[in-house]
Amino acid sequence: MCDALKAADASAHIVQLKKARSQALLWIGRLGVNTVDNWDGINAFCLSPKIAGKEFKELSISDLQALVRKLRAIHDKGGLKERPEVEQNEVRAEAPDEDTVTVPIKLYIRPNAIKS
Repeated sequence: MCDALKAADASAHIVQLKKARSQALLWIGRLGVNTVDNWDGINAFCLSPKIAGKEFKELSISDLQALVRKLRAIHDKGGLKERPEVEQNEVRAEAPDEDTVTVPIKLYIRPNAIKS
């Protein structure tokens, strides 16, 4: 009898997990990510720290529910921002030589330090 209860509980958990995954995939698709046999794209989307920070298969039911809330909010605010794509004809910057080191430096100059 205990085994039957455990099996029923596991079965209910699987049903809830499938429902939560289905709902998350629906909202991912509404945001423009191709969800038809595109697990690499779905995982790349979910791996973003701003989205879930995990692969889709690693998300628990509570993670999926939180993801759906987040995706609905993104959708309600206008969706994802499109990144401008680099055209193939556009000239790309060449990589610096291996022995060249670039160090960004911010200069802060006090307004009173400059005398005319």
